[in-house]
Amino acid sequence: MTWNIILGPPGTGKTTKLLNLTEEYLQNHIEPHKIGYLAFTKKAANEALERASFRFNLTQKELVFFRTIHSLCYHWLGLKTADVMSKTHYREFGKLMGEPLNGQMAREEGTVFGLSKGDQMLFLENIARNKKVSTKEQWKTASLDIPWTHVNWFCTGLEKFKEERFLKDYTDMLYLFLKEKTSPTLDVLIVDEAQDLSRIQWECVQKLAQGVKHVHIAGDDDQAIYQWAGADINTFVKLKGKVTVLKNSYRIPKKVHAIAQGILNRIPQENRRQKTWTPKEEEGEVHVYVSHEHLDFSTGEWLVLARNGYILNRVEKFLQQIGFIYARNNVLSVKQELLDAIGNWELLRKDRKISAEKVRDIYYFMSVGKGVARGKKKLPGVSEEELLDIQELKEKHGLLTDEVWHKALDKIGGTQREYIIACLRRGEKISRPRIRLSTIHAAKGGEADNVVVFTDISVKTWNELYSRPDGENRAFYVAVTRTRKNLHIVQPSTSKFFKPIL
Repeated sequence: MTWNIILGPPGTGKTTKLLNLTEEYLQNHIEPHKIGYLAFTKKAANEALERASFRFNLTQKELVFFRTIHSLCYHWLGLKTADVMSKTHYREFGKLMGEPLNGQMAREEGTVFGLSKGDQMLFLENIARNKKVSTKEQWKTASLDIPWTHVNWFCTGLEKFKEERFLKDYTDMLYLFLKEKTSPTLDVLIVDEAQDLSRIQWECVQKLAQGVKHVHIAGDDDQAIYQWAGADINTFVKLKGKVTVLKNSYRIPKKVHAIAQGILNRIPQENRRQKTWTPKEEEGEVHVYVSHEHLDFSTGEWLVLARNGYILNRVEKFLQQIGFIYARNNVLSVKQELLDAIGNWELLRKDRKISAEKVRDIYYFMSVGKGVARGKKKLPGVSEEELLDIQELKEKHGLLTDEVWHKALDKIGGTQREYIIACLRRGEKISRPRIRLSTIHAAKGGEADNVVVFTDISVKTWNELYSRPDGENRAFYVAVTRTRKNLHIVQPSTSKFFKPIL
């Protein structure tokens, strides 16, 4: 059976193409449960499931095989939550071994640098199994300053821990699925983000594809930035089948396209699938700055990208100083509960009623004896749903002030108070930040009208750039192709940097 390979450069509508194929098969009377739609990340799988459910008026239960590969294996094996290694189990194992595990993965930065020794060994063991190589072979190629005897002791202990407690991790599920004599009976198999699959995941796809009439493998090797985490890019590059290239980008303007192509030209032809795609009609703009302080963040939507997280610290501090609300890796610069308390307090001052639950949240930011009377902070005897106005609160529930929020909510720290005031004076909508800060790896799949790319990189990344340049070229290709209108490049402030094509 010939596989159909769909190459989707940035902004060419790959997900829409795959959903159009799904629609064609449904119209040809293929049952929903006979269609497998697999994605590498939970985010992509959930997006496809939600869009398909809405578009085709099907329940998510009917689209039973719209999943990640791990989720499919979990479902098919009949596993339950209690069967799977959790953060609690990992912490317990780390404590037993005397090697603390914090349960964090470094996917957003493309490195395990900075994690605990236990996390690094856990990561190495998992990558070895994903790549289907021995732990020792993986250890030899990893830049870990940990003796092999210690790594071997740790990995042996992990296997024993799981075996004694009858637990499986997500990689175990892939191996168990391959040992199973059965697999889902499908008429259609669609695999998205295929450039990020590991060796063991490719074997699961091959098993699922056996006897399937229609197989579609979609991805873009130029955006394959997870090789450090075990992605088998070479399998995708060498994959045989009928190739379709989605040639028109609806996102990338011409000037940005030229820079992106310049970066790709650094990758040897034998290491990538050759493909030609065209930008949209708009020219777009490319600006170069000596410092991020020369950027004008006052209007528009912004995505600020750096290869390494610590580089974002400088722009984060700058945004705080000048008064802009932002989100860093999807976390708001001001806690949502504080924003809600401020908004609800101002509603009260306008003689509006709010629920007692919201009043309690406001009281949290008031000092006893100054903003609220002692013993009244939790509104004793009042149900959460009861609606109250400012007069009732003063008369019956201990409220001692009606001043503006930055005086009434006196437990807000001075620095944070001044920051919020500065943001509001600028007219910032504090509930929906226009500015997002992210590492390149965490931003994959995102886009914005204005994209800022820092060219500074860490010493470790600089070493990677010169020892294995393809991965870093792909990372910065992903960065610049998040741009819908304007690309802003910040020149380096150190001697270690990525040099874009300008």
